[in-house]
Amino acid sequence: MGLFDDYEYVDTLLARYYADSIMYFAKKYKSNTILGRAHRYMGWYLQDRAKFKVANEHFYKSLNYLRKAKDAQGVADAYGNLGHSFLDFDEYQKSLNNQLLSLTSNENILKGNPTGEALLLAEQGRTYALHNIGDVYREIEMYDKAFEYEYASLGYELKSGSSRGQAVSYSTLAVLHNEFGATDSSEIYFLKAMKIYESNPNHYGYSSTLMEYSTLEGSSLSKERRVEMIQEALQIRIDMADSHGEVEVLLKICTIYFDDLATDSLSTMLERSYDLINSEDLDSFLEDYLKVYSKYNSRLGKYQTAFFALEDYFELKALSDEKQRTHDLIVGDVKHFLQNKYYNDSLQTQNEFAIQETKHAKDIAYIQSVVYLGVIGFIVLIVSLFYFIGSNRRKNKLNGILSDKNAVIQEQKAVVDEKNQSISDSINYARRLQAAILPTSEQINEFLPNSFLFFRPKDVVSGDFHWFENKGDLIFLAVADCTGHG
Repeated sequence: MGLFDDYEYVDTLLARYYADSIMYFAKKYKSNTILGRAHRYMGWYLQDRAKFKVANEHFYKSLNYLRKAKDAQGVADAYGNLGHSFLDFDEYQKSLNNQLLSLTSNENILKGNPTGEALLLAEQGRTYALHNIGDVYREIEMYDKAFEYEYASLGYELKSGSSRGQAVSYSTLAVLHNEFGATDSSEIYFLKAMKIYESNPNHYGYSSTLMEYSTLEGSSLSKERRVEMIQEALQIRIDMADSHGEVEVLLKICTIYFDDLATDSLSTMLERSYDLINSEDLDSFLEDYLKVYSKYNSRLGKYQTAFFALEDYFELKALSDEKQRTHDLIVGDVKHFLQNKYYNDSLQTQNEFAIQETKHAKDIAYIQSVVYLGVIGFIVLIVSLFYFIGSNRRKNKLNGILSDKNAVIQEQKAVVDEKNQSISDSINYARRLQAAILPTSEQINEFLPNSFLFFRPKDVVSGDFHWFENKGDLIFLAVADCTGHG
């Protein structure tokens, strides 16, 4: 497999030898994984030789074997190979579907956070899928989508540091810009690709870039430089033993530079082209060959041969024109389908966005309500707190005043109690003195019947005399004061 990779674009015969060897040993091992890869390599070889139908069959077998082996990366790559194969048949919808499956499969692998070689293969697979999806959109002239996917592919190539991948992306972008009518941008990207290829040559890619750039109309290339580039591209295809590529370059040289080429040179190139077309079953080039061959015979004066060649050319052109009309209808249908799909997806996305916006607005309104209520509650809490603090302060102040008043009252009460005690003590003292000096009530009653004693403390009753009436008898009573002087 490694040797096939080394010689696929360098030596066609060796590439075929290694492709056959891979298939032989894979059948001996009877491993689903190895069989799946073997059919992939054989499909690549046949695809390089323009054997598109047989190549497609091998890619299907590769997918089936790798599914049985549960090889996730192998399945992702098989989808990409099938997508590329369907593009060869102008089956654009099938091609796009398979490339999208390849892209999704690689992204799913990357979501599992692989490491080492598994990570590199998945990243490479994702980049290839993006590039191939861009190719499909370019074929159906949906340039906005083509640019979108090709620039995404270039971004990953730059990130990975793959010089070969960057060169392929730059070259593809150059072709895209040329088809889009932006010649200046096209030349800029061709120059970027050429610079990479010259320092890191990849024969097949370099040859294709040389051919595309040399035929770019409106470029700054001189006529001499264009010829040099085409000759270099032709030599690369010859060295690679790439019959398909060699015929393609030879006929392009004959068509573009017909008037500038010598008759001998034209004759040599046309003979070589005819031999390769017959030996390699490259019938797709017959139309271009007959057109140049008819002009060549007209130059030689062989008008009958030129006429018959022109008749054959018109027959093939009628078929190719019909094929082109069918192709245009297919492209139109696919383009219309995809545009409607994207339009409907856009409407659905807008509808989902509107629903999300409505939900978002409701969520915001709810959050705002919660915030407003929270703010109001916080304000009420703060006001209540200040009121409580103020009330508590007033209460504490009033309690302090009451405490001060109570203290004064207690002090006054203590003074009164002290005075009352002093008065009581004085009265009791005077009573004891009087009791010692004056006769008792029994002694008085013995001498003065119907008499009584009246005790009046000095500090309690004012005045020195008091009259009492008792049964019509007037009795005078001298009362001693509290000091005993009565």
